[in-house]
Amino acid sequence: MIRRLRPFVFPVLILAALELWARTVGAQSDAIAPPSAALHAFGGALTDGSLLAATGFTLGSAALGLLIGGGLGVALGTLLGLSAARRGCLFSAWKF
Repeated sequence: MIRRLRPFVFPVLILAALELWARTVGAQSDAIAPPSAALHAFGGALTDGSLLAATGFTLGSAALGLLIGGGLGVALGTLLGLSAARRGCLFSAWKF
C-alpha cells in the first residue's frame, strides 16, 4: 500500500508548500493564487458549464484551422503536382 502512494508524496508536499506560501507570504501577490483557489475556480467553471463551452469553442477553432490549413495544403500540392511550370516558379530557389 505504501509503495502505491510513494509517487504522490513529493507532488503533495510541493502543493502544500505552495498553498502555505501563497496564503502567508504571497498573499499580497496578484500573480500567485493558492492551489485550493485554482481548484475551487475549476470546480465552479465545470459546474456552471462555462468550462465545457470554452473547451468546445477552442476545439471548434482548432478544427477549423486544421481544415483551412489542410485544404490549402492539398490545393497547393495538387497545383504543384500537376504543373511543372508552376512548380519551377514557386520553387526556383530550391534544387530538387
